[in-house]
Amino acid sequence: MGSTALLKSSVREGDAIVSFDRVEKRFGEFVAIEDLSLDVRRGEFLTLLGPSGCGKTTTLRLINGFELPTRGTVAIDGQAVSDLPPFKRCVNTVFQSYALFPHLTVEENVAYGLVIKRLPRRDVESRVRDMLERVRLSDKAKRRPRDLSGGQMQRVALARALVNEPAVLLLDEPLGALDAKLRRSMQFELRRMHQDLKLTIVCVTHDQEEALTMSDRIAIMNSGELIQLGTPREVFERPTCRFVADFIGGCNFLAGSVDGAGVVKLTDGIAIKDGDSGPPRKVTIAVRPQNISLVSPEATPFTAIVRDVAYLGTMQRVALERGEVSLHADCPENYADIRPGGLVGLKFDPEHIALFEEG
Repeated sequence: MGSTALLKSSVREGDAIVSFDRVEKRFGEFVAIEDLSLDVRRGEFLTLLGPSGCGKTTTLRLINGFELPTRGTVAIDGQAVSDLPPFKRCVNTVFQSYALFPHLTVEENVAYGLVIKRLPRRDVESRVRDMLERVRLSDKAKRRPRDLSGGQMQRVALARALVNEPAVLLLDEPLGALDAKLRRSMQFELRRMHQDLKLTIVCVTHDQEEALTMSDRIAIMNSGELIQLGTPREVFERPTCRFVADFIGGCNFLAGSVDGAGVVKLTDGIAIKDGDSGPPRKVTIAVRPQNISLVSPEATPFTAIVRDVAYLGTMQRVALERGEVSLHADCPENYADIRPGGLVGLKFDPEHIALFEEG
């Protein structure tokens, strides 16, 4: 195919198929991506997660070629791609809007990329038929997008991307247009397709639940920087900084200190956790709402006033106040007779307390 050949993957599963090496992207004076080094492993589902404007979509566009790096190198399958236009990269992108052609049928939408490549008609029909079976839309082949549900349109968009056999599938907020119930269903659908088809997927989202549900690894970004990279369990249970702890799942934060014996104490001297010995230091104590137990105020010196109780079906969220500090605790719906204005004791699960040193 000469100079116009698409990049084809030859790396083994687990090897890096996409690599960022100290990549920077500027738009004028604005730094969208700063010194990004990141490998995407073949066969993994990697999610770029962060708040709006953190640089995750720009990172995706650097992979598909819609943006070029200001500095550094982006490589696919070991080949630098900064000089390659999007159509010469073996990647496909599924957007939030799906971008389906309304005048074409489902099978015509899926076949579009293959037709553009001038593949033989028999090959096109065979690959489209196989892909529609894989996404469970064979019975919708003659329908048009207007006749489909949101989840079905999402699967058509996925089929259209996958039928081209990309080395990497890019998902840009793929479930953002769906309602909450369908979104949860599609999270598991995407996970199933990833596993069944052994895909390499890079997904952009700001939805923490999506990232935790679907991903093998999560790259958390903020202000153009990669803040933490790890499995869903690692970033949730072992956040490396206050931003990650607060962004993933939410946390309560309390001022405290660690004494020479390693005991973690609140600023008023109440000890809440033993620890390793070390130099005395000030810390921020982070604990998630589900790791706080509400007990009798006589059972612990650490008490708070109940300000509000919200019923959330399988649990209740309790808003608490301790002096000028606001806290939240999650507990079973029938956990206790907790009423606004009452005094309760608080106990933390010491195995699920994170400490962040000040300064």
